[in-house]
Amino acid sequence: MIDVTENPTTNNEILKYSLEELKAMKILSNTNGRPTEAMTDAKWQREFELRRFLCHPYPKTIKKLKSKYSTEQGSWNEETSGIYKGQTNWQRYVAYINDVLKVIESGEHDYCYYIYQIDELLKFHRYDLVTKYYKEDKCFEVWLDKNR
Repeated sequence: MIDVTENPTTNNEILKYSLEELKAMKILSNTNGRPTEAMTDAKWQREFELRRFLCHPYPKTIKKLKSKYSTEQGSWNEETSGIYKGQTNWQRYVAYINDVLKVIESGEHDYCYYIYQIDELLKFHRYDLVTKYYKEDKCFEVWLDKNR
């Protein structure tokens, strides 16, 4: 695993590769979903720093995810013209991420279960997000450290 915190020339080298190439080279885990069985907190912390480095943060004016266009009802079965009612997957995801943001911004700790959720939180709090991976529970504890 490349240590992006130690060697500035490595940072430039990392930027030459796509995420898929970094995964193929086993520098990043090969999933954005649930961590593999081999993941430990030590491995996660190295990967987390790399993901922090590769993150493209949202502008400071964006404070939470928006669910633009996701409140409209749509037809999901053209033959019966059925209308989908209820929250879409995107609406549930937006609500979850915004809830985690609200909790950690209030100074509390919360939990995430997928790597892509951590990546989303990094877009809001690239430098002050802190995580810890619990292998036995297969979850990540997340919080903010404003002193970072």
